Amino acid sequence: MTGSNEFKLNQLPEDGISSVKFHLNTFQSLLVSSWDTSVQLYDVLANSMQLKYQHTGAVLDCVFYDATHARSGGLDHQPKMHDLNTDQENLVRTHDALSDVLNTVQKLTNMGYVQQRRESSLKYQTRCIRAFPNKQGYVLSSIEGQVAVEY
Repeated sequence: MTGSNEFKLNQLPEDGISSVKFHLNTFQSLLVSSWDTSVQLYDVLANSMQLKYQHTGAVLDCVFYDATHARSGGLDHQPKMHDLNTDQENLVRTHDALSDVLNTVQKLTNMGYVQQRRESSLKYQTRCIRAFPNKQGYVLSSIEGQVAVEY
Protein backbone atom coordinates (compact mmCIF):
# COMPACT_ATOMS: atom_id res chain seq x y z
CA MET A 1 0.00 0.00 0.00
CA THR A 2 1.42 3.37 -1.02
CA GLY A 3 -0.99 5.69 0.78
CA SER A 4 -4.09 5.41 2.95
CA ASN A 5 -6.34 5.32 -0.14
CA GLU A 6 -3.97 3.67 -2.62
CA PHE A 7 -3.14 0.06 -3.30
CA LYS A 8 -0.46 -1.23 -5.64
CA LEU A 9 -1.36 -4.71 -6.80
CA ASN A 10 1.13 -7.51 -7.40
CA GLN A 11 0.98 -9.91 -10.36
CA LEU A 12 -0.33 -7.39 -12.89
CA PRO A 13 -1.25 -8.30 -16.49
CA GLU A 14 1.62 -8.36 -18.97
CA ASP A 15 -0.01 -5.93 -21.44
CA GLY A 16 -2.40 -2.98 -21.37
CA ILE A 17 -5.42 -3.14 -19.07
CA SER A 18 -8.69 -2.79 -20.98
CA SER A 19 -11.19 -2.78 -18.09
CA VAL A 20 -11.36 -2.77 -14.29
CA LYS A 21 -14.54 -3.46 -12.33
CA PHE A 22 -15.16 -3.67 -8.61
CA HIS A 23 -17.47 -6.37 -7.25
CA LEU A 24 -21.15 -5.55 -6.96
CA ASN A 25 -21.17 -5.76 -3.15
CA THR A 26 -17.65 -4.96 -2.00
CA PHE A 27 -14.63 -2.94 -3.02
CA GLN A 28 -12.34 -5.78 -1.93
CA SER A 29 -12.72 -7.81 -5.17
CA LEU A 30 -11.47 -6.33 -8.42
CA LEU A 31 -11.87 -7.85 -11.90
CA VAL A 32 -9.29 -6.83 -14.52
CA SER A 33 -9.22 -7.63 -18.24
CA SER A 34 -6.20 -7.12 -20.45
CA TRP A 35 -4.83 -7.14 -23.97
CA ASP A 36 -2.61 -10.04 -22.85
CA THR A 37 -5.73 -12.30 -23.23
CA SER A 38 -6.31 -12.67 -19.48
CA VAL A 39 -9.01 -11.84 -16.96
CA GLN A 40 -7.78 -11.65 -13.37
CA LEU A 41 -9.63 -11.49 -10.06
CA TYR A 42 -7.82 -9.69 -7.26
CA ASP A 43 -8.36 -9.44 -3.53
CA VAL A 44 -7.37 -5.79 -3.15
CA LEU A 45 -6.95 -5.80 0.62
CA ALA A 46 -4.80 -8.96 0.64
CA ASN A 47 -2.93 -7.75 -2.48
CA SER A 48 -3.23 -11.12 -4.15
CA MET A 49 -4.53 -12.53 -7.40
CA GLN A 50 -7.31 -14.99 -6.57
CA LEU A 51 -8.03 -16.34 -10.04
CA LYS A 52 -6.94 -15.98 -13.65
CA TYR A 53 -8.51 -17.27 -16.83
CA GLN A 54 -7.63 -16.86 -20.48
CA HIS A 55 -9.20 -16.01 -23.81
CA THR A 56 -7.50 -16.71 -27.14
CA GLY A 57 -7.47 -13.03 -28.09
CA ALA A 58 -7.23 -9.66 -26.33
CA VAL A 59 -9.99 -9.17 -23.74
CA LEU A 60 -11.78 -5.85 -24.21
CA ASP A 61 -14.21 -5.86 -21.29
CA CYS A 62 -15.21 -7.74 -18.16
CA VAL A 63 -17.99 -7.44 -15.60
CA PHE A 64 -19.26 -9.11 -12.45
CA TYR A 65 -22.47 -10.75 -13.69
CA ASP A 66 -23.60 -11.64 -10.15
CA ALA A 67 -21.98 -12.48 -6.82
CA THR A 68 -20.18 -15.58 -8.16
CA HIS A 69 -19.90 -15.14 -11.94
CA ALA A 70 -17.88 -12.91 -14.24
CA ARG A 71 -18.46 -12.26 -17.93
CA SER A 72 -15.83 -11.21 -20.42
CA GLY A 73 -15.38 -10.77 -24.13
CA GLY A 74 -12.85 -9.64 -26.64
CA LEU A 75 -11.18 -10.09 -29.97
CA ASP A 76 -11.53 -13.89 -29.93
CA HIS A 77 -15.29 -13.40 -30.53
CA GLN A 78 -16.09 -15.83 -27.70
CA PRO A 79 -17.91 -14.15 -24.78
CA LYS A 80 -17.42 -16.21 -21.63
CA MET A 81 -19.14 -16.60 -18.29
CA HIS A 82 -16.73 -17.76 -15.59
CA ASP A 83 -17.76 -19.25 -12.23
CA LEU A 84 -15.46 -17.58 -9.71
CA ASN A 85 -16.04 -20.29 -7.07
CA THR A 86 -15.40 -23.39 -9.19
CA ASP A 87 -13.03 -21.84 -11.79
CA GLN A 88 -15.23 -23.28 -14.56
CA GLU A 89 -16.21 -21.35 -17.68
CA ASN A 90 -18.98 -21.50 -20.24
CA LEU A 91 -19.02 -19.99 -23.69
CA VAL A 92 -21.96 -17.57 -23.75
CA ARG A 93 -22.26 -17.65 -27.54
CA THR A 94 -19.91 -17.26 -30.46
CA HIS A 95 -20.17 -14.29 -32.77
CA ASP A 96 -18.34 -12.55 -35.53
CA ALA A 97 -18.32 -8.87 -34.60
CA LEU A 98 -17.12 -7.80 -38.03
CA SER A 99 -19.67 -9.72 -40.10
CA ASP A 100 -22.42 -7.10 -40.30
CA VAL A 101 -23.91 -4.05 -38.66
CA LEU A 102 -26.81 -5.79 -36.95
CA ASN A 103 -27.35 -5.32 -33.24
CA THR A 104 -28.87 -8.15 -31.28
CA VAL A 105 -31.03 -7.19 -28.29
CA GLN A 106 -31.08 -9.83 -25.56
CA LYS A 107 -31.94 -10.02 -21.89
CA LEU A 108 -28.89 -10.80 -19.79
CA THR A 109 -30.96 -13.31 -17.83
CA ASN A 110 -31.58 -15.41 -20.98
CA MET A 111 -28.80 -15.00 -23.52
CA GLY A 112 -30.11 -17.92 -25.58
CA TYR A 113 -33.18 -15.95 -26.64
CA VAL A 114 -32.90 -13.06 -29.10
CA GLN A 115 -35.58 -10.43 -28.45
CA GLN A 116 -34.83 -8.22 -31.46
CA ARG A 117 -32.42 -7.80 -34.35
CA ARG A 118 -31.91 -4.21 -35.44
CA GLU A 119 -29.78 -2.73 -38.15
CA SER A 120 -27.27 -0.38 -36.60
CA SER A 121 -27.70 3.30 -37.28
CA LEU A 122 -23.91 3.60 -37.19
CA LYS A 123 -21.81 3.18 -40.31
CA TYR A 124 -18.85 1.42 -38.70
CA GLN A 125 -18.27 -1.37 -36.18
CA THR A 126 -19.81 -0.92 -32.73
CA ARG A 127 -17.19 -0.23 -30.08
CA CYS A 128 -19.28 0.19 -26.94
CA ILE A 129 -22.89 -0.22 -25.86
CA ARG A 130 -24.47 0.96 -22.60
CA ALA A 131 -28.05 0.56 -21.39
CA PHE A 132 -30.07 3.43 -19.96
CA PRO A 133 -30.44 3.19 -16.16
CA ASN A 134 -34.21 2.73 -16.63
CA LYS A 135 -33.55 -0.04 -19.22
CA GLN A 136 -35.76 1.68 -21.80
CA GLY A 137 -32.99 2.19 -24.35
CA TYR A 138 -29.28 2.11 -25.05
CA VAL A 139 -26.42 4.15 -26.48
CA LEU A 140 -24.00 2.81 -29.10
CA SER A 141 -20.62 4.20 -30.05
CA SER A 142 -18.56 3.14 -33.04
CA ILE A 143 -14.86 2.86 -33.80
CA GLU A 144 -14.84 6.16 -35.71
CA GLY A 145 -16.35 8.10 -32.78
CA GLN A 146 -20.03 8.36 -33.77
CA VAL A 147 -22.76 7.87 -31.16
CA ALA A 148 -26.33 6.63 -31.62
CA VAL A 149 -29.17 6.58 -29.09
CA GLU A 150 -31.83 3.88 -29.45
CA TYR A 151 -35.03 3.90 -27.35
